[in-house]
Amino acid sequence: WRNNGAKHFRFRIKVLASNNKKCTNCIADDADDFFVDNVRLLYRSEITDLEVTSVKVNWPYTLAPASQSTSIPLSVMISNNTDLNASNFAVKVKIFRTDAAGIILEKDPIYCRTQTVSNLIPSGTLDLTMPSWNARKSQKDTVAHYRLFANLISGEPDLIPKNDTTYSDFTLRFSNVFAYDPPVAK
Repeated sequence: WRNNGAKHFRFRIKVLASNNKKCTNCIADDADDFFVDNVRLLYRSEITDLEVTSVKVNWPYTLAPASQSTSIPLSVMISNNTDLNASNFAVKVKIFRTDAAGIILEKDPIYCRTQTVSNLIPSGTLDLTMPSWNARKSQKDTVAHYRLFANLISGEPDLIPKNDTTYSDFTLRFSNVFAYDPPVAK
């Protein structure tokens, strides 16, 4: 459907009847004309719908030494919401510095990487591991806030483009020890 212009077009079919009685014992044919209303054309959707369901930092620590923050793992979850194979698309992740309120501080990202995916099966999900992030190079203070953006890049059209992008926020705190629990003010 080009630009969805004819997607909701309604029409009816007028059937001109004739007496088609084939045998003598058959039910009588009254040869009345009639209409068929609400005809619906069913077609197989040829467009896939990929969705970025999450982007996250796989980092269990609330505090960590700066020397250990040189290879922080990142992952993106992608879903194929159709019954068609999704082939040859890329996932791009960008990380921006933010303030505590989540406002982006700089125009350029501190991390920008792209991974190519050759195929995603129908109704399948993929937990894609992105290249590690060296947070030690981008951290300016002992506590910093970041926003991770993930989006899909494809040469093919997507059924619902609004779900091709998502983001999450992350706070990184440097310390001289590792900690799993949130820090408590003394």
